[in-house]
Amino acid sequence: MAGRDDLPFEPDLETDDIDDELDVHYRALRSIALDYIEEHAVPEDVVSALLVDVAIELRKVGYVLETEKPSVTGLKLELDRWRADFDGVVRSHKKEAESFLEEMRDAMADADSLERAVAERGEDDDTDADDEEALAAEREAEAAGQAASRGGSGTDTVAEPEPAAPRTGIRSHPGSKTEH
Repeated sequence: MAGRDDLPFEPDLETDDIDDELDVHYRALRSIALDYIEEHAVPEDVVSALLVDVAIELRKVGYVLETEKPSVTGLKLELDRWRADFDGVVRSHKKEAESFLEEMRDAMADADSLERAVAERGEDDDTDADDEEALAAEREAEAAGQAASRGGSGTDTVAEPEPAAPRTGIRSHPGSKTEH
């Protein structure tokens, strides 16, 4: 996720406040996208491309609404500035590639272990009790992974837990917050 340094405006809030607020919005939008992917069985790469296009469209609308006399040249300059911001976010994610892959591997191994444990107990994986138990275990593991990626102890409270990894093979990653 983009941090305070990547914002195209100077926020009035303290660093921790803006990071917390951005994280809440990030989690909500991410949850909506993951739910959509699962519900409509749309490939992640297609949704990613569509979300980038939506982001650009929102930036264009923002330019028109925030500018007293919007112009074609001004819009093009705004999109160039936005591209530079976007390039910075991509660079930031590239720097995190190793830790991201490590976290993904750990999360996938934990999910596989959980599935094996459920199968070994011979429980019906489709019952609400099983789903709630699996969801609680996944949230706990994910919270520990997020705290570790922020340098925490793993006992931090997560304001809005991530949704459970869908059974369709689409898995959410635990280290979604980028520190700057």
